[in-house]
Amino acid sequence: MGHATFSPSGAAKWINCPGSAAMEQGLPNPSSKFADEGTAAHFLASTWLEENGKARHYIDKSIVIYTDETVDFADKTVDKPIRSTWKVTEDMLQHVQRYTDNIGHYRGNGELYIEQRLPLEQVTGETKAYGTADAVVVKENELQVHDLKYGRGIDVDAKDNLQLIIYALAAIVKYGPKNNIRMVIHQPRKNNFPEFTLTIDQILERGKVIHEAALDANDELDFANTDRSKIHTEKLVPGAWCRNNFCRARSICPALTGKVLETVSLNDFEDLTTQKTEPSLSQKMAMIPIIEDWCKAVRGQVEAKLFTGEDVLGWKLVQGKKGNRKWADSESLEKDMLAMRITHRYIYDYKLASPTTLEKHANAGNVNGPQWVKIKQHITQAEGVPSVAPSSDKRPAISVNPRDDFDDVAVTDVLRGLI
Repeated sequence: MGHATFSPSGAAKWINCPGSAAMEQGLPNPSSKFADEGTAAHFLASTWLEENGKARHYIDKSIVIYTDETVDFADKTVDKPIRSTWKVTEDMLQHVQRYTDNIGHYRGNGELYIEQRLPLEQVTGETKAYGTADAVVVKENELQVHDLKYGRGIDVDAKDNLQLIIYALAAIVKYGPKNNIRMVIHQPRKNNFPEFTLTIDQILERGKVIHEAALDANDELDFANTDRSKIHTEKLVPGAWCRNNFCRARSICPALTGKVLETVSLNDFEDLTTQKTEPSLSQKMAMIPIIEDWCKAVRGQVEAKLFTGEDVLGWKLVQGKKGNRKWADSESLEKDMLAMRITHRYIYDYKLASPTTLEKHANAGNVNGPQWVKIKQHITQAEGVPSVAPSSDKRPAISVNPRDDFDDVAVTDVLRGLI
């Protein structure tokens, strides 16, 4: 069977919005360069663990993702269309090694199962559905589920993480119950490694709620079938999951469109000279990422129709701005200019390597320890610019006192004599 309709990765979406699965039926599910990069990193990590390999063995290898979603190293002869190719860089190697080292630490004397295909039918009720966990560790009194998040996006929390809970429930079905269920997120590029532990009774209670939510979503899917107009309005619930879980129906969802139009309605903005109520402003701020994502989804749908020759009333395709000029064959040109005896400073732009680049050379041993210690003393870094973030953000709030930004303008005795 292919991808599960009620997948663990989309759990926040179909649990909070029971009509989302019905809305997504028949819609394309394209990949992205970020998703493909994550796929390549997952392949490297699983291969590394399976082979118990060393880092140097993988450096500079290329990982190929085929259009049929299979993945392998490029040094193998496979006659299939290629979707993307990813080189194993020092950067990818370091991040993946943090994950594999962590897995070794958590494993201890337990049994490690990599890229495990876990049965979801007892969890969600979906017939013959399966999900794949990145790593499962089985110990005498503990079952662990590990999930690698290779992206640079938001920090992912392990606490009551629905995806991890569903994988853990499926692992219980396959390997049997244990007293403790430990769920761990590995987000090496964000230096984020949270974990969450539940007792067997606690996770089974959560499993009942998840199972009921899946049945509710499945009922809506059966009822609507292929006609989205039959989906019950109350079963479409816009929220952060529309964006965070990449709902494919964002551009056509009537509930999300209605919420966006309600939020941006001119009647919804108060006069700036009047007192605002904080909840109204707070709600508008929370909607901004969802509105931005909706705009991108609508634009993407229009572009997709126009590129396939379909008309969209009032819109057309035009030629965009030309790209930057570049040399057709830089190596050949370089040889020609050197043969012309053009002065080197007119041919080349020399630039000092960045701190990040030199640090990579230091880690690779190209710059020795004492040298790097001296070089590091020349590094400076500007403070981050203050920005607005949700209250749930782990960073501490900045304390701001507007009075500190102004000089004391109290009238002194000297000034008093001049007035």
